[in-house]
Amino acid sequence: DSLKILAKTIKDEADLENLISAKISGDCVVIVDGDVCQIIVGKGKLTDNVSLQIKELVMNRAKISSKNITIIELKG
Repeated sequence: DSLKILAKTIKDEADLENLISAKISGDCVVIVDGDVCQIIVGKGKLTDNVSLQIKELVMNRAKISSKNITIIELKG
């Protein structure tokens, strides 16, 4: 069972990365750990509008609460 959960998590992360990358026209990394999600985007890609769109994608696709979503922009 744990292997199935791990495989689903990896697929969910990859799906979210693809959707977010298309939305921001750049690379990103998505880490899902239970009911918590972290998204790392490239420098210069994060605006308030983009942040809101990313949160909506994650909430709809991964069913993770907005308060458990962290979006980080790379520096430098």
